[in-house]
Amino acid sequence: MAASAERGSLHPIAQAIVQAATERRLPMWELTEVRTEVGAGVAAKVVGWTQKDEWQGGQAEVFVGKVEAEGLPEGTPVAEWLDNGWTVVGVWVNGELMGCIALADALRPDAQETVRQLKDMGIKVIMATGDKPQAALRVARQLGCDDVLALATPQRKVQLVRECQEGGEKVLMVGDGINDAVALAQADIGVAIATGTELAASAADVLLVADRLMALAELLQVGRRTKRIMAQNLFWAFAYNMAALPLAALGKLTPMVAAVAMALSSVTVVGNALRLRKSDLPAP
Repeated sequence: MAASAERGSLHPIAQAIVQAATERRLPMWELTEVRTEVGAGVAAKVVGWTQKDEWQGGQAEVFVGKVEAEGLPEGTPVAEWLDNGWTVVGVWVNGELMGCIALADALRPDAQETVRQLKDMGIKVIMATGDKPQAALRVARQLGCDDVLALATPQRKVQLVRECQEGGEKVLMVGDGINDAVALAQADIGVAIATGTELAASAADVLLVADRLMALAELLQVGRRTKRIMAQNLFWAFAYNMAALPLAALGKLTPMVAAVAMALSSVTVVGNALRLRKSDLPAP
């Protein structure tokens, strides 16, 4: 019933419910008068639900929305679910609470390894999320984050970025939603996930087209390696010139030797830069 009401929604919770129902091969019913109640849930009429005789061939008023522990019958596990940081969705049919569905955020397979590599690189990892503290702390502990900010509004995320910058830190912000767009623009480097919203992508400096979080660590590794090679190239370019200028001033450098030295300088710089192509990183 919940999947039938949520089938047309793009909300992550709705999509998770529909996916779970599809995997269980549960039947879907025809929907009419679907309406989204902002901040509450989805209401609709489902035609042809046959669980009770009085609804046979008729219509059932369905509402799917978040549940709070208050007002629920005693003995239900909902309070425990909420304490665990899960999102609990209730399903009301014709005003009667028929049941609850608990959902928890699932980590991407490479999330923990990505955070570990970032911390090995000396990067402090902070998770900022609009979720409740229980859910945020649970996920942060699994990931091994250095800090976590829960119930973060878009304005609070921007404030967090500014606080870090005012403390003299360089901030890289990763996000994929509309709520992340302003913080992505404020950060020194904004990184958007390609599967996210268009607004987040337009506000970011970098777009990760690979559907892998490890691409973030790889991006930073390539950036650091590029900076190091640029510094080496500048050193060698100046070294050739600094060695040749005194010889030329003393008249001890012929044009032919100067031409060979210039060619060697170019070959050295280009050859050193080509080392970037030899990488252990996987293809995007």
